Amino acid sequence: MKSYQSKNYELALQEAFVEIDYLLVSNEGHKLMREICSNNQPMKEIAFNEGCTACVVLITNDSIYCANAGDSRAVIGTKNGEVIELSQDNKPDNVEEKRRIQASGNNVSMSRVNGSLAVSRAIGDWEFKNDSLLAKL
Repeated sequence: MKSYQSKNYELALQEAFVEIDYLLVSNEGHKLMREICSNNQPMKEIAFNEGCTACVVLITNDSIYCANAGDSRAVIGTKNGEVIELSQDNKPDNVEEKRRIQASGNNVSMSRVNGSLAVSRAIGDWEFKNDSLLAKL
């Protein structure tokens, strides 16, 4: 990944999450999953209907980068016992997330996307994503 090689770690983490998301619904991704999985479940059904949260922390010599999708959380402890939050949960009732969800044609009810999904960002869960994203495949 060029952004990682050029040490643009923030962009590299974003690109990695998006690339994995698209792999879940692509033929290439299905082939990779078949190689990894030992069961014979239809990959298209698994990829399209399921999702997961993810939280990744990248530590360099002088910085800490954190990327998350969903309600996974990263914290770090300091030498003097402080706890520092590195990420925030992506919840549908967060004001900014709610606006983004509604702009994509979905709604928030009972603190859930379309009354179903309890996180506002995830890898997978394509049934909740804008159709224009699928057109990019």
